[in-house]
Amino acid sequence: MNADGFTSFSREERKRAHEMRDHIIQYADARDAVGNAAIRIWQAGHEINHDTLMECLYDRLALSRTIGDEDSQAYLQLAISTLEFNKGRL
Repeated sequence: MNADGFTSFSREERKRAHEMRDHIIQYADARDAVGNAAIRIWQAGHEINHDTLMECLYDRLALSRTIGDEDSQAYLQLAISTLEFNKGRL
């Protein structure tokens, strides 16, 4: 224990904590991407459904690939994969 009464974390524990934080951030970014896509679809006056969400996300993914934004590509791909996995579920 260190002076404040808390145990110190090993390097491996800190590494795992950082990886968990990064995964949580990526899932939050994916969730936000779906929400933002729904807002853009609604503002354009279109129906929000699986097909329009997927189209919007694929457009954003193509743009992120064009500009080389790897972080955006990762969370957009996660959003697309999650929507595909949940297609048809209530």
